[in-house]
Amino acid sequence: MFADPAWDMLLDLFVARVEGRLISTSSACIGASVASTTGLRWLRTLETQGLVQRAPDQLDRRQRFISLTPSAMAAVRAWTIEAMTALRD
Repeated sequence: MFADPAWDMLLDLFVARVEGRLISTSSACIGASVASTTGLRWLRTLETQGLVQRAPDQLDRRQRFISLTPSAMAAVRAWTIEAMTALRD
């Protein structure tokens, strides 16, 4: 999965959460540099695996926001800390 658009989406969602930003479905696809159909397929896969969750936009019911689940947030955080530690060593 790390060589696929899913990894780009996970990192984008991680950074957005840290920065306090919301990411729409279309933004997640754009951030991964993939067509909407490909992005939506990957988002469904990530959601099925319990890594992302969707929530409706309260101002625009046509739009949905994507975010990492708490367990995915913890996993990506741990991986980034481990990677940064390895780079320093």
